[in-house]
Amino acid sequence: MALQAAELFYVSADMTRMAVSAGMALPSYRLHPEDLPATHGLLVWEEPATDSHEGGEHIGAPIVGISWAVHGGGVQFRTWCHREDWIRHMAKGEPRAGLRDLSPEEIRILRRTQPQAIVCMSRGFLPFGQVPGWLSSMPADTSTMSVVELEDHSRSATRQEQAERALVVTWLLMGQSLSREEDV
Repeated sequence: MALQAAELFYVSADMTRMAVSAGMALPSYRLHPEDLPATHGLLVWEEPATDSHEGGEHIGAPIVGISWAVHGGGVQFRTWCHREDWIRHMAKGEPRAGLRDLSPEEIRILRRTQPQAIVCMSRGFLPFGQVPGWLSSMPADTSTMSVVELEDHSRSATRQEQAERALVVTWLLMGQSLSREEDV
């Protein structure tokens, strides 16, 4: 992602809660280029746009931001979370998926190789003019994904959809006019 060219957007806690709530009820929506506040952006929610627990079960690190760039007839994006949340998520194995707990040495390696404050959780694509296929299963082509991305995706498909929905609603809310002037 071209983060150097990205415009930065901060979303307050109240607007985040509204976007998440409205996003879960969002009917099928066809995204258009004019819905975006910028062609390249980094959006940071004051509160996470996803939960880390669902039904009492730990499901992953909360998503706190999304970066995007317009490319190839749509928007390519990456979701971001706090590094320590991601490390805690990755360290906990998922026996049903055949994933073991990470050793203390593997956790130290993750901290050393991921020194930044936020890390990329996943990536996706929202096409313009089409109803998005809200991600609910593994992508057809996993050849470009790392083992860590594959493991995380298998744990977080529903969070990915929630983040996408919150992003689209956030963009739509940002595009609303707050006041209107008219000559009478």
